[in-house]
Amino acid sequence: MSEKIPFTLLQIVPDRLRGEVLNVGIVLHTDAGPDLRLRMLPSRLSALMPNYSRVNLEEWQHSWLAAIQRFDSADERWLWLKQAMAPLRLSETGGTITSENAEDLEVQVERLLERLVMPPRNVATIVKSRARRSGLNAQLTAWLRTQHLYSSKLQDLSKNRVVSGYPLSLTEELFAEFALKNGAVHVIETLDLRGHNSYTKPLRNEASHKALVLDLAQDELQKSSQRIAIVAADDYSTMKPAVSMLSRKASVVVSMESANDRQWLADFISKSLHLSTLLDPISETPLVSARA
Repeated sequence: MSEKIPFTLLQIVPDRLRGEVLNVGIVLHTDAGPDLRLRMLPSRLSALMPNYSRVNLEEWQHSWLAAIQRFDSADERWLWLKQAMAPLRLSETGGTITSENAEDLEVQVERLLERLVMPPRNVATIVKSRARRSGLNAQLTAWLRTQHLYSSKLQDLSKNRVVSGYPLSLTEELFAEFALKNGAVHVIETLDLRGHNSYTKPLRNEASHKALVLDLAQDELQKSSQRIAIVAADDYSTMKPAVSMLSRKASVVVSMESANDRQWLADFISKSLHLSTLLDPISETPLVSARA
């Protein structure tokens, strides 16, 4: 039996005098009261209010939910939401979600957040096309494709898929190579150093870019998000500066030469996507020729 749940767009107004508004989520009108669903990139908020550049939305959400739980009735919770959540406000924009079950509801919520809150996908597509794909990126993509887990569509993040080109900051044109979701969003960056016998300036620039993406992910995503760096090299002693740079920004570094690391990656993706059987690890052998 389908269920109809009204929702209202949630906005933030950093400075009422300036009158600038940014969509940050939606609020579901449930029988128990307001159910907050946030989805916002702090880098976009910082464009309106620089002091908010490192706002931890996860902590905000926990504080709001904890405050709401103090009230027994749904009416009291709505009253608190409307009066005590500045600089947040409920918009006049809203509608109704029709869902068949709890899982369908989450899919509908994700679609609304993408449409009303996230940056336009056509802009993301333009910027993503500039990124150069390494052999390791192609290797990971091919492995995910064989498992029917890969998607280039951002909305498939909520459909147990690993998506490419996850937007972290459109203003800085930064996208994570891969992302998957299990409550929190987890990102993956690859750095293919195979086929090089010296640590050149282009490699240093590439490693710096990967580290920047992982650093931004630490600011933009939840504390529980994993920032995974997958690296491959013929001579790790020569490429130590690049690997060290990523290690400082990643929560996990996966070496393609380590069977244990590749097994960890397969298990992590399997469990995060709730697969019925665990994946076989990605092959250490490149599926495409390494760069000369």
